[in-house]
Amino acid sequence: MNSSTFQYFSASCILASVAFAQAPTASLRGQVTDSSQAVIPNAAVALHSRDTGLQRSTATNIFGEFNIPALPPGRYEVTASAPGFHGTTEPAELLVGREATVNFRLEIGAEKQIIAVEGHAAQVDTTEFKVEGIIARSQVENMPLNGRNALELARLQPGVLVSSGVPSGKNGFVSVGIGGETSAATRITVDGGSVVDQVTGGSWQNFSQEVVQEFQVSVGNFDISTGITASGAVNIVTRSGNNSLHGTGFAFWRDSSFAANPALTRNPVVPDPKFDREQYGYLASGPGIPDKLFWLTSIDRTRQRGVSPFLSNNVEFTAFNVIKKEPFDVMLQTHKLDWNISQNDHVSFRFSRDGNQGRAGGSLVENQRVNRNGANQLLSNWTHVFGPKLVSDFRIQFQKYSNYYTPTPEAFAMRIPRVAVRQSNVTFGLDDNSPQSTLIGRLEMSDTFSHQVGRHSLKYGFSFERDRGRGTCLNQPLFAGRGARGGYQRTGGVQHARGSAAIAGA
Repeated sequence: MNSSTFQYFSASCILASVAFAQAPTASLRGQVTDSSQAVIPNAAVALHSRDTGLQRSTATNIFGEFNIPALPPGRYEVTASAPGFHGTTEPAELLVGREATVNFRLEIGAEKQIIAVEGHAAQVDTTEFKVEGIIARSQVENMPLNGRNALELARLQPGVLVSSGVPSGKNGFVSVGIGGETSAATRITVDGGSVVDQVTGGSWQNFSQEVVQEFQVSVGNFDISTGITASGAVNIVTRSGNNSLHGTGFAFWRDSSFAANPALTRNPVVPDPKFDREQYGYLASGPGIPDKLFWLTSIDRTRQRGVSPFLSNNVEFTAFNVIKKEPFDVMLQTHKLDWNISQNDHVSFRFSRDGNQGRAGGSLVENQRVNRNGANQLLSNWTHVFGPKLVSDFRIQFQKYSNYYTPTPEAFAMRIPRVAVRQSNVTFGLDDNSPQSTLIGRLEMSDTFSHQVGRHSLKYGFSFERDRGRGTCLNQPLFAGRGARGGYQRTGGVQHARGSAAIAGA
């Protein structure tokens, strides 16, 4: 029996070109003037979240300009006031990765009198030139997605190719390619934490569309907060609880009546193959302490019973034509806490899990394997306001991913060595990729500082990511009648670390 091991380690430090995870926050800027369009320095600007009560404040500089960075996406009310002027309040909706602009024109009058503006102009980002698209919560709610996988939303953006996989391998059921590149070149983050599979590319964790607040796809001209990517980036921001008690339940069902025959061919062995998919779950959220502590919990389950045809391309083996059963079960979980500790500190904690098991692969029943995936993500965020001009956004995540291939009970019972028949697509015996396992752990940290210096907005900070894993592959077919035993074993481990730091200004 042969065995081999390997280890790989790499680290990098890059200045001024790449940095941080893709920003899962928004920011607000604007200018305060009087009725003659003269700037008003030292005007007070206060921001208040309609949903969670989060508050931030700042003051305008000598040019009458203000900037409030590192804000959770959502609905806000912004108030500007100055001595000798009526205060004015305007609504603002902030989108992930965008910088909205809200300008104020104050009228002379009593300071305590507040003028509320009900409507507002469309929020236009005048500081960025990147090519991107954002899908808001209202679109996510009403979008029918195949399998309710959040990554399917990327189909709505031009220049993006979304490919659907099969549940017989790793967790990458949906792969996203941007700008003609493969999916391995796309960076995917959820709340700023990477879920990219560094071994095979794509994503190793899936999320229900029920927990998505906003979905951003960046195609080109990235800012430094996008992170390391060879083509584009996908940024998902999850929902949070707020001051309203909210609950949603759902159930979807689909059967053979709405499905075509496998491979669009009616198989004489099983002319009416059965297909059944049941999806059900819930999302609930609300306040623990109004304006302070909020919770959210969600579970999304899928039970699918499908089939896959095998048709021999050699007439001598048509007796082996069969439609194989391929069951597939998925459970997606997300649980989240948000805490407004003070006006200067906001903390969030989120745990998400993707657990699934499927049966597929091979040409005949004895070639099939059972595939089990488990992906856990624990992510925390701390936003601290040092002052009106300096804000820190720190994120840390721990991830663990596991994948196991095992032969089916029928394959173990037959104990047939693997034999491929020439000039045909028929293969007998055990699947040569099972048993095998992959175990990977990830530690990722990043801190982004937003600093306002005069009329300039600076971003600087660091990011660090370390992946450690090991994998095994063992195939020991039993040769009947000879008492012989042979096999081949591979074991391997991988260590990967990456770091970057950057500074940029606008």
